[in-house]
Amino acid sequence: MREAHILRKAKAAEAQELRQKALEPQERHCYIQKKKVNILVEYLDYKGPYDKGPEGAIYCENILECYQANVRCRYSGISPLFDDPFVPRGDEEDEDESEDDGDEEDAVEPASEPETETSET
Repeated sequence: MREAHILRKAKAAEAQELRQKALEPQERHCYIQKKKVNILVEYLDYKGPYDKGPEGAIYCENILECYQANVRCRYSGISPLFDDPFVPRGDEEDEDESEDDGDEEDAVEPASEPETETSET
């Protein structure tokens, strides 16, 4: 019984040693700044381009700008408890929908020409 526990620990340690970290550049849309930004994503157990493993840390190119501007972003270095800027929030989707609805109400249909009746006499 004790041997199985030791073997399990040894296999787990070996698997940990065989893990390979990787950094991959990506371009994602930042919903706070409303623009595309370049980021580096750290993969903790990278095996290949189609089997990347779980995402780890994310390093954003705007970290200094956001920190100096006191932007409430998870990756600005202020607090990891802030919202993730790469995931759309519910309140922004509601604003977008209300803007779309307002455009439809303001749209005016083109006036159609009145039909003229022709009488045959």
